[in-house]
Amino acid sequence: MRFRVTSRKTAGTAPTAQPASPSRSSWNRSRAMADVSPLLDRLRQTLATMEDVCIGCGSCLNRCELLEGCSWNLAALCAESRAALDGASTLDDVRRAMAKHRQLYRQIRLCAGCDRCTARCPQDLSMTDLWRPWRELLRDAGFILDADVALVEVDRVWNTFSVFRHLQGVRYDDLPVLHIAPIDAAETPDDPDADIALPPSAETLFFPGCTLSAYAPELTRMALAWLEEHEGPCLLSTQCCAWPLECVGEMRRAISWRERIVAAARERGVKRIVTVCPGCEKQLAAAAATVAPDMEFFSLARLMLDAGVQVSAHAFDGCPLPMTVVDSCNDRAGKHGPAVRELLAAVESRPFPCTGIDAWCCGAGGNVVSFDGRMPRQRTCRTFELGDAIGARTVVSACPTCAYTYAFERWMDARDANQHWGHMQNVNYLEVVFGRRINWPAIFNALVDMWNGEQAEWVAKRLMP
Repeated sequence: MRFRVTSRKTAGTAPTAQPASPSRSSWNRSRAMADVSPLLDRLRQTLATMEDVCIGCGSCLNRCELLEGCSWNLAALCAESRAALDGASTLDDVRRAMAKHRQLYRQIRLCAGCDRCTARCPQDLSMTDLWRPWRELLRDAGFILDADVALVEVDRVWNTFSVFRHLQGVRYDDLPVLHIAPIDAAETPDDPDADIALPPSAETLFFPGCTLSAYAPELTRMALAWLEEHEGPCLLSTQCCAWPLECVGEMRRAISWRERIVAAARERGVKRIVTVCPGCEKQLAAAAATVAPDMEFFSLARLMLDAGVQVSAHAFDGCPLPMTVVDSCNDRAGKHGPAVRELLAAVESRPFPCTGIDAWCCGAGGNVVSFDGRMPRQRTCRTFELGDAIGARTVVSACPTCAYTYAFERWMDARDANQHWGHMQNVNYLEVVFGRRINWPAIFNALVDMWNGEQAEWVAKRLMP
């Protein structure tokens, strides 16, 4: 995700050609003393398993611009990884390996973790099974810096989302919020949520995700009210699913945070979790398999469709038609996108060419922006290019983070006076369901002011290591 914009010059930084030496001043020194052997063993075991299963068919090669660009399939990537780790037993060994295997380093940093490359693998291999331990290793070795992690520490009191909500006065105290104590709550005296009361029991938890709950509080409230009307009493979670933490290599913290969320929901009697963001559902469902295997998950779009909700063309006032619905890369199983299409069936549309199992990343995945400011925007522009090619004028997303990302590109496009996408719009489907638009330009300007305005010093103290 793109959280920090200070000027046009910083919006699209040049890609890093080679791994920079980790900055000791911005790297958690305790990691230097950590025993990296278990992680190296796990990564080597993953490589051995993949190389044993992979048949080298190359089906992944043409499904990703990164693999295609260097003519690597998964087998070649595994072989390069194995060669890089040959003889490595310490973090210093890993650093030397990355300096030598620069193309491999770039692949790991530029990968969005979307799994499109292996989504049609005949052997059911998954790129993220390799990507996760590699990202964790790069974090331990200091290539992913504390400054990158600090912005997305969603298991702590202060992160980009909580700071924005605090400064904008976004509160949900009047609602039955399922609060999860951050890992640093005891040492953070200015925690604004410290006094949130334990909510009553309920069988349904609404999990809108970090983007919707931070940047679209009105839509969050409308969606919760609709759920309570149709499903009965609900709890609200304003937490993040910790995917951003995973992207910066903090795997153990991400898993722990998700499991705490699901466990807390179970303790309050929750039997089902309703999501808007496909990524949230994917991450929480994985956690539930461990701590609450009977937990059910539903997409809000599907519940609305089952309740008879239909959206008319009038709901798109201000948005040019035809529209097209773009799937999230986390929705390869089709639990959200198809329902959104049915909700909008009465509206003039064009079928997007890459959906379901073939969906591309919107550009937000993998925290790639902290390494290369251009690649995420190229991925975002691909969606607009594909939509423009089929004659669509409004891009509709099921995922709020996709909506954020597409809106950010349009905002940057206008700021840079390019106007490549001035003829196109984008919305999240809830905006047309409830007739309430998200004012993205105001949000992005507020994010800029957050870092450059009167409160910049206060923000820096809470978000920078």
